[in-house]
Amino acid sequence: MADRFRDRRAFICGDAAHLWIPYAGYGMNAGIADAVDLGWIMAAVLQGWASPALLNAYEAERQPITEQVSHFAMNHALAVMSQRKAVPAEIEAEGPAGDALRSHVGQAAYDLNVQQYCCAGLNFGYYYDRSPIIAYDGETPPSYSMGGFTASTVPGARVPHVWLSVAARCSTNSGRATRCCVSTPRSTPRPWSKPLRAAAFRSSWSMWTRAKPALVFRRRC
Repeated sequence: MADRFRDRRAFICGDAAHLWIPYAGYGMNAGIADAVDLGWIMAAVLQGWASPALLNAYEAERQPITEQVSHFAMNHALAVMSQRKAVPAEIEAEGPAGDALRSHVGQAAYDLNVQQYCCAGLNFGYYYDRSPIIAYDGETPPSYSMGGFTASTVPGARVPHVWLSVAARCSTNSGRATRCCVSTPRSTPRPWSKPLRAAAFRSSWSMWTRAKPALVFRRRC
């Protein structure tokens, strides 16, 4: 793990920022997430709709997450290797006892190994808890594991999916940047937008240009 992801105008992501045991594509996935985060942040500054202060969010958001992934991946790899070394000599025994042993060992191997391929927690459960552009409200995000998570509306967590019974929509992929919720002030304010607008203006939004057609407020996706 790099001790920093930025040095003045230079930014690093992917394998340049974090390198761990090649396991289940975690390095690639984390690198893509780095690039997405850095990409929209740089675009916002270069296009002029955010101040350079926004650049501070990249390292603050991504470095802690990749460190968590590093521990998950390494611990899981060591657990799998340990399990393979512990296969009993009677694994090929014939008869009911052998069948029962194979069933037990096979289920244990499945329960452990499936986590690296069905890693909902790593994909959807992590949250940004120290971003300078998120308006935190004191709530604690729910914990998560490699394979499981609890959807949450705590600032910094991934916005849970929800169908809205209104003409407008709230999406993690709307507007100028991903991981944003967007409402358009030009339309009549909807009841669901009021608390979101209030939360947005409670934060330090001097870096955003409020005169733009859309009001943008951060949530991770």
